[in-house]
Amino acid sequence: MIKAAFFDIDGTLVGFHDAEIRDEVLEALEALRRKGIRLYISSGRPKALIRNLKDYPFDGYITMNGSLVTLGDEVIYSAPLPREAAVRIAEISEREGFAAVAFMADGMGINLQNDITARINKMIHVPDFPTIALSETVRKSDVYQYTVYITQEQLERHYLPFVPGTAWPRWHPDFIDATPAQASKAAAMAKVLEKTGISQEETIAFGDGGNDISMLRFAGIGVAMGNAEDGVKASADYVTAGVDDDGIRKALSHFGLL
Repeated sequence: MIKAAFFDIDGTLVGFHDAEIRDEVLEALEALRRKGIRLYISSGRPKALIRNLKDYPFDGYITMNGSLVTLGDEVIYSAPLPREAAVRIAEISEREGFAAVAFMADGMGINLQNDITARINKMIHVPDFPTIALSETVRKSDVYQYTVYITQEQLERHYLPFVPGTAWPRWHPDFIDATPAQASKAAAMAKVLEKTGISQEETIAFGDGGNDISMLRFAGIGVAMGNAEDGVKASADYVTAGVDDDGIRKALSHFGLL
C-alpha cells in the first residue's frame, strides 16, 4: 500500500510551458490526500523559489537536491556544502567568468547575469537573481547548493579536479547543481521515512531529470515522465506520459491510486 508520494517540480508537476501547476494535477494530488497518502516535494529548487504550486500545502519539502529537508515548520535535515568547497566554487566561477548562483538558508545571489541565465530563468519562470560579490558572501554564509551555468566539458576541466567531495547532479545541458557529496534526493527521502515511520516499499516517486535518478531507484515505485531522458527512464520502474500529456494522472491511474 502506498503511503507517501514524492514529486519533482520542473518537468514533472509543472510543464516548462506552464507558469504554474495545472488544476487537474492539483485535483489528482487532492485525491491522493483523501486516501491518506502523504505528499512531498523533492526538488532542486530552494523553498524560496517554489512559487509555481499555487500554495498547495504539501506535507514536506526536500529542497536543493536533498541538502535541506523540512516537514511542516521543522527542519529534519540540513547539510550545507563544506565552507572550503563553497569558496572554491565561487572563486573558480569568478576567475573563469561562469555564472553561478549560491543558495543559502536565508537568501540567494549570482555573480553575473548573461544570456544563458536569462533564458533559463524564463524557462522555469523565476525572476533574475540579485547580483552579489560571490566569494565574499560565501566566506560568511553557509551555501546549501550552487547552480553553475556550464557545460559538462567545462565542469570536468575547471571544477572536478579542484572541488573533491562534491556532488554535481544535472537536469539540463546548460547548467548543473553543486551539492554536498552526501546529499541526494534518495538520502533525503530516507530521512523523511525515518521521521514518519513509512517504509521504502510504501513510497512512489515521480521525476524527469538526472537529479531524480537516485529518488526513482530508491522509491518502492519510481515513475519517470515521458519527457525524461533515456537514462532517467532506465532507472524507473514505470514510464508514464509526458508532463504536458497528463503524465501524473495517467501513472496514478495505472497503479490504482486514482
